Amino acid sequence: MGRGFGGRHTPVRKRKLETSLADVGVTHFSTAKRGPARSDALASTAKRRASAFAAAGVERDRYLRHITVSSVTANVYLLAVLFFEGWSRRGRALLASTALVDRAMVEYFTVLFFDGESPAEGRNCLYGWIFHRTSEDGNKKGVFPAATRSLRGWTRRSRGSVVDPVPFGVVAMLAIFFAENNLIRLAVFVLLGFDTYLRPSELLSLGASSVHAPARRAGPMFARSWSIVVAPATGDAETKTRLKDVTIIIGDVRPHLLPVFEKFFRNNSRPKFFNYELTYVERKFSDAMKSLHLPLRFTPHVLRHSGPSCDKFEGLRSLEDIRRRGQWASPASVQRYERHAALLRSLHKLSDSQQSAIRSAELAVVDRIVPLLTK
Repeated sequence: MGRGFGGRHTPVRKRKLETSLADVGVTHFSTAKRGPARSDALASTAKRRASAFAAAGVERDRYLRHITVSSVTANVYLLAVLFFEGWSRRGRALLASTALVDRAMVEYFTVLFFDGESPAEGRNCLYGWIFHRTSEDGNKKGVFPAATRSLRGWTRRSRGSVVDPVPFGVVAMLAIFFAENNLIRLAVFVLLGFDTYLRPSELLSLGASSVHAPARRAGPMFARSWSIVVAPATGDAETKTRLKDVTIIIGDVRPHLLPVFEKFFRNNSRPKFFNYELTYVERKFSDAMKSLHLPLRFTPHVLRHSGPSCDKFEGLRSLEDIRRRGQWASPASVQRYERHAALLRSLHKLSDSQQSAIRSAELAVVDRIVPLLTK
């Protein structure tokens, strides 16, 4: 007899049952408990589970823990891991040990953070690596301590930091404002950033050697194709996602902007087109938005995200085209550009007269800037 709750005695049956099973030589508790009539059902269930286990492709002792993650989540994890591995290969980062993976993830997370990405991408990468590439049950033991701390900081800094993109009319109004206030290079900076999706640091590093003019005698395909090469293969620089020789065709879906770019490029042979510090550009953006009385937060980094948002909204590019043009490491990075409500939120912050003004600026931007482009 054993003592139960409230001091009452309850029979100790477990020991007697185990003894009786051993005495009669029964080794399968389920059969003994349920009787031989259930053996066919048990065999059918066991067969289905064995088939599911074989399809999962994991070790037997990890299977039950493995199926706590849905197939959809597992695929998201896998995609994040594959892009991390691709990024590591391009940068020749070694992933041969846990410590090296931890170090590489910190660098990868830093790149994504400064590119404006969501910490969800870091979580998918970290948890996906643990799920698909290790035998660990999770990260509770701190398998990747440095990456975990970086992800925590990324999450903390990202709270409330999401800024909506702006429509092209706002971009055009800002460019016109700069052009008509003796800041013509900043006007081109704005339009070029919107069209190419380049990071502010990449825009500021552009010079005459980065731009290639059309080859008019090579046929109609090349007659109007101005292009920019970021991080040329002949140099030491590379993009934040460790790419080299990234080529971007200018004005391919917005050819009405080509007269601005063409006149600017032909009249400039400087090693750097925009010889500014980023802090100076950010201050000029802020001052201009105040002067224009537009109640929007518009920075050089917002510019990078406004181009793809507008291109997707207008059906000018697919998400994969956007990802390649903007050098984003993961398809998940460009999913935001399908959220058209973000553009509409920006528009709804403007009054009716302001919406009419940005529409007028969008239609007039080329005619008002081209005459101001001189050496």
